Amino acid sequence: MKRMKRMTNRFSRLTPHDRLGTGLRDESQARQRDRGFTQRPLALLGSFSLLIIAALALWGWAPAEADCPGTLVPGETTMSMTIGGRNRTFLVHVPPSYTGRFPVPLVLDLHGLTGTSGQQANLSGFREKSDEVGFIVVWPQGVSNSWNAYGCCGTADSQNIDDPGFLRAVVARIGQLGRINHSRVYVTGLSNGGFMTHRMACEAADIFAAAAPVSAPLNTNASTCRPARPITVVAFHGLNDGVVSYGGGLFQGAQSSLTTWASIDGCVGARTVFDLPGPAMCETFETCNDGSEAGLCSLNSGHIAYTDQTDLNIADYVWDNVFSPHTLPLPDQDDDGIPDMDDNCVATPNPDQADADGDCIGDACEGAGGCSPGSTGFLSPAAQEADTGGDNNGFEGVPTNAFADGGGVATNNNGAGDRHRYFNYNLTTPTSCSVRGIEVRLDWRLSSTIGMNSMSVELSSDGGATWTPMKTDTVETTAEHTTVLGSPTDTWGRIWTAADLSNGNFRLRVTSNSSGSFSDQRDFFLDWVAVRVTFGP
Repeated sequence: MKRMKRMTNRFSRLTPHDRLGTGLRDESQARQRDRGFTQRPLALLGSFSLLIIAALALWGWAPAEADCPGTLVPGETTMSMTIGGRNRTFLVHVPPSYTGRFPVPLVLDLHGLTGTSGQQANLSGFREKSDEVGFIVVWPQGVSNSWNAYGCCGTADSQNIDDPGFLRAVVARIGQLGRINHSRVYVTGLSNGGFMTHRMACEAADIFAAAAPVSAPLNTNASTCRPARPITVVAFHGLNDGVVSYGGGLFQGAQSSLTTWASIDGCVGARTVFDLPGPAMCETFETCNDGSEAGLCSLNSGHIAYTDQTDLNIADYVWDNVFSPHTLPLPDQDDDGIPDMDDNCVATPNPDQADADGDCIGDACEGAGGCSPGSTGFLSPAAQEADTGGDNNGFEGVPTNAFADGGGVATNNNGAGDRHRYFNYNLTTPTSCSVRGIEVRLDWRLSSTIGMNSMSVELSSDGGATWTPMKTDTVETTAEHTTVLGSPTDTWGRIWTAADLSNGNFRLRVTSNSSGSFSDQRDFFLDWVAVRVTFGP
């Protein structure tokens, strides 16, 4: 006998930052949408012909005013990138509630075979759900309207297109252009796009928190599908699907797919069941490794499950019961629900990411402990000495010329492997602040670019007794260029104190690297070696 599972809006399980920052609200999810689509018999897996009743609204794309919050603004537009020598496109929808001051969830929604990103946007219901609760949704476009999934389908499959690489790149690009919550990135898709959704759950569980394939089984076994971590996968399949048979045949059956995912996720115990009219139901293994779930909604529908039935609004169910309750485990040292990589105040809880002055540093950080974040600016050394390595005489030609920008260069003659130390940078930080990052600026050039040549830097906090791992600039040019190694958030693999930065302890060592023909005859010219320390609470 089936046991009832009450379908709930799991708003109460969302973290505070979701509610405050994205406009998520606790309201009825039963709103009906005018689907307005017709279906004809399908000749090939996932292929469908849709009467498109809504034209895409291109609301605009604004230039960036600052590095934060980025270039994304509310609206919808098609973007492109080059992946594997191919121009790939994707349709991006940013909800009206998006401000860019707060990281929001991201959903990738994949079309079926012969379909397009625009058709999927008009079909699946995730555009409307995006506007309702405040996440960004992206509809990528497959090569020749197909995806390279496990045994399915079309050009992408036959040409072995790197679709996992493309979809990873889409997530990365949206993260560069706007503020997404990297712990809340999800994937869904229809038919061939559903097969691809399964593949991404298997191969990209390090970036996707949960997956919801529609009208497609996993179509492989647990030995092939080896996700980096247990991942929630809940599928939706029509009991009367005439293209991808619910019971299996050309492809794995829906129930077999569920069993495979339950095995992959280490699920135990009985399935929890939510009854729908007739034989339809949603069944879920809820006791699985690391809080993951494996589920299947068997629907009174054919292949296009979004519109072939009215018993379940798939977008509503996916968001409320599959996506919202599950997040990707990412470092969150202040435990405020914002992963460190997206947090504007990493060390101090700031769940609503309040930032009154709009400088992308949370108010909680700017006022914490009396520390106002800042930096030293790039400072010059006042002392130097040769180090062992190469011909053991370091930069023998006027090494003090690297004390300042311009006015001559320090020269390393014929010295592959030569090393030189610079110090006495007079680096000081406020006593109430911590070191957040160290940057090293090198202005340098080569006498020749024959062979392979580079300049490396190490830092020491104890007068040169120990050194950090090297960072290397590999740009080869006979014209002076500037590179900055490290970043405002890079501490070179250690925690620094004010004492570590003192003139007595802090050392910087540069190494000239050269190999290949005449490597011992390459000259290195160093114009300036400067250091900047960024600090904060």
